[in-house]
Amino acid sequence: MKKRIYLLVIAAMTTVMLVGCKASEEKLAEVNNEIQEIEALKTQAEEVYGNITDSSMRSDLDALNSEEEEAVSADYSKKSDKKIDAEVLPLLEELKTSYTDILGQLNEVYEQETELKEEAQSYVDIQAYIVNNSGLDITSIVIKDNTKETESSNIIGENATLSAGQSLIGAVLNIYTPSTDRVLIITDSSSNTYNYDINELPTEAEGIITITIGSPSDGAVTISE
Repeated sequence: MKKRIYLLVIAAMTTVMLVGCKASEEKLAEVNNEIQEIEALKTQAEEVYGNITDSSMRSDLDALNSEEEEAVSADYSKKSDKKIDAEVLPLLEELKTSYTDILGQLNEVYEQETELKEEAQSYVDIQAYIVNNSGLDITSIVIKDNTKETESSNIIGENATLSAGQSLIGAVLNIYTPSTDRVLIITDSSSNTYNYDINELPTEAEGIITITIGSPSDGAVTISE
């Protein structure tokens, strides 16, 4: 009788030990929730990466994806709740934090690239024919955009002169379309500079425009299409 009771006790203890070596349903559900959050972050990161041109974070993202694949394919059912709390969940939390960090960096790059694209779309190239009726030999023609606080390069070209009465064919003016305050600045062969308001420049690249530069005393530029 005593032997039978002893065997029953041993069997009960073995059962308890086996149960203690396996993860509970509640703990497995907790792990599964963590993995689902990680997978969602991975999907978001890949979507953002697919919409940017900067590829500098590709290797970091690939490394995280490898860790994510290992986490998804691992069998946690044979681990005890204690080991899951001590080993598995901290690793999953760390992986989730890493995805959150790289997602933030990717979003920052996306915002920067989107801003640059929108900025680029605000510019248009205008083909121009420039007539020098100023009575001066012009060595430089620059368009200053007071809205953007920028200046173009010398439209004539370096070490070139547009003599009085001559015309410049094939000039390209890169115009910031939202601007409402532009000045054409010419420099003559004596290094004198003169400003002309050119706020009436077209903002759509349709055909070639003619810009006629009058004398400095008139301070007028005629623009025709």
